[in-house]
Amino acid sequence: MLNEHNGEALKAARFLNYVLTAVVLITALGVAGLSFALLSQSQAEKRTVVPPHIDRAFTISSDAVDEAYLSMMADWWIHLKFNVTPSNVKRQFNLLITYVPPKYWSGLQDKLIREAEFIIENDVTSFFEVDTLSISLNEMKIRVKGTLNKTIAGRALDPEPVSYLLQADYSSGLIELHSIVQEVPL
Repeated sequence: MLNEHNGEALKAARFLNYVLTAVVLITALGVAGLSFALLSQSQAEKRTVVPPHIDRAFTISSDAVDEAYLSMMADWWIHLKFNVTPSNVKRQFNLLITYVPPKYWSGLQDKLIREAEFIIENDVTSFFEVDTLSISLNEMKIRVKGTLNKTIAGRALDPEPVSYLLQADYSSGLIELHSIVQEVPL
């Protein structure tokens, strides 16, 4: 009688082992399938920022852009940074910061906040006229030369010839702006 109960218990234990093994295998297959689907979805999602003003054809892919695209984006970034008034500076700078990746935010955001406060407090208006734009696609650098026109409290300052170097990056269909630095002539 004791052996009969042991045999039935052994059969029940084996059955439960098979059931648990099947559940674990099905769960593992489900996790693997969901992981594959998530990986496929993350790689399939492409984001490309189109310049607000398109005046010529350009070519982009998931890992590269052409000079025309980079030129139009540089024009847009320069517009956001230097064509400002006390009434639009916050909006312009907020749009500009959306192109900056999070690891570069702290340095640039603090600088933009200080500039915006100065522009508002001193009633500064500026306009940048682009003369030349030179692009290095390999380095994703754009050199912009032009004339910066400013007024402070309604008084026009002398136009200032300036040159700026923009550092950009493009990967996975996303354009990023890393820096805008004024070049100081030697």
